[in-house]
Amino acid sequence: MKKKLFQLVFIFSIKILCAQDTPLSWYKRYGGQQNDNLYSAKKTADGSIILAGTSNSNNRDILNNHGGDDIILLKLDSNKNIVWQKSYGGSGNDRIAASRSFQVTPDGGYIFAGMTNSSDGDVIRSLNTNCDIWVTKLDAQGNIVWQKIIVANSSNISGVSNLTAVRVLSNGDYIVSGGGDNNMKLIKLSSTGNILWQATYPTVNFSNTAFVDMQPHINGFILVGTVYNDYYSSKTKIINVDTNGNIIWQNDYSYQNLAFTSAQAMEVLSDGNFIFSLKTGTYHGDDQQKIVKMSPTGNILLEKQISSSGKLNTFMKGDNDNYYLCGSCWESRNFCILKIDSDGNLLKSKTISPEYPKDAQTYDMIEDGSGMPILAASTNGHEIVRYQFPLNITEVYWSNIPPTNYEILLIKLVENSLGTNDEHKNFVNFYPNPVKDKLNFEGSEKISKIKVYSADSKLVLEKRGVNMKFIDLSSLYSGNYLVEITDFEGKTIVKKIIKE
Repeated sequence: MKKKLFQLVFIFSIKILCAQDTPLSWYKRYGGQQNDNLYSAKKTADGSIILAGTSNSNNRDILNNHGGDDIILLKLDSNKNIVWQKSYGGSGNDRIAASRSFQVTPDGGYIFAGMTNSSDGDVIRSLNTNCDIWVTKLDAQGNIVWQKIIVANSSNISGVSNLTAVRVLSNGDYIVSGGGDNNMKLIKLSSTGNILWQATYPTVNFSNTAFVDMQPHINGFILVGTVYNDYYSSKTKIINVDTNGNIIWQNDYSYQNLAFTSAQAMEVLSDGNFIFSLKTGTYHGDDQQKIVKMSPTGNILLEKQISSSGKLNTFMKGDNDNYYLCGSCWESRNFCILKIDSDGNLLKSKTISPEYPKDAQTYDMIEDGSGMPILAASTNGHEIVRYQFPLNITEVYWSNIPPTNYEILLIKLVENSLGTNDEHKNFVNFYPNPVKDKLNFEGSEKISKIKVYSADSKLVLEKRGVNMKFIDLSSLYSGNYLVEITDFEGKTIVKKIIKE
């Protein structure tokens, strides 16, 4: 994590407005000069936002690092200014790596379940083990109230930091899930941190556990995890346990016997069924995102492909029986958000693309009452530049400064910025790209208007007509441009082109 040299952290809002207003309505910068990764964002009782992640920075906005990676919190006010910031850990590495690893508690405080190999600093741990689960309860100001070490004895913190999940139960107790090299764990804690019971579920014939999530269920709890039997294959393990941790049923699930079946996120539905997202693939790649729905007894109700390569990290309940999913797509290089119904049908989707990205992940969502979640994300793409974009922009670009580190982002989209799943966003194709002079259009819809914008958002070329098939760009200088194409029904698509 310390290999990066420079860290700029941005929090910004994207707002799709009318005419030629900018979707990038504001952004703010947070962070230090190393790596800052945002994994969880929650809304607090006072309406502000609390961010949780992992960082090895120790300057600027991220202070008091204990050595290696620390778990960090940033409390923001209604104007997104930092109220306070905390770093938790010891001289080793202390990490969370998922939305489910951090929660707001009913008393106005917070709780996280992370992984640690530290034995000093904030970490009270005398065990001679490799890496264990670290559960820590905080008050409303981020001060440690109590902590608990749960033995996991995982051999590699880099591979297991996404194992942990913590949920707040209706009676104020906590349920924590995690795992080790060849097991999955479930632990119930009292509101004061006492262990009420714990259970270990061996993953027989599997050598490593790489993901564990858990949620309360109508007859106890559902655990969903990814287990590996070697580097080249994985399965999804589902365990239903009662309220005391006793196994009711368990399944090893593999999507159509593919080599890789890796669970990413899960959600228990109001009818007792549950749904989870999968990343599937073969030895040769061919990664795809799937949605699987199961009954309370583990029977498969549906299996659907929902997107191409990438992964979907978090569910969030939307309107009616619909759900938002956020994550990454196109080989983890673009942010994405999807809206699905409870049967896994894709209703709407949007992709947000850094220019020349290397890694772009959306890890969490916040409901702010507008009908569209705020996205919490991390990327090591390029520095954000505040451009003016035309209506219905489908891509957000960063500058040409080479990426040097991971950045933290909050992305706000309004409801109508999600395109419906009728593929109208692809009603026209254009070629060649890069282009020297004539840009050709091909599609089933009749094009009525074409606008070309420069990188600084100026309208540099406009053409109107009936069923246009091309536009001449020979008069433009070399560089990057945005082309906005509108058909007679008012459908609009915006794409980037490179003018040679």
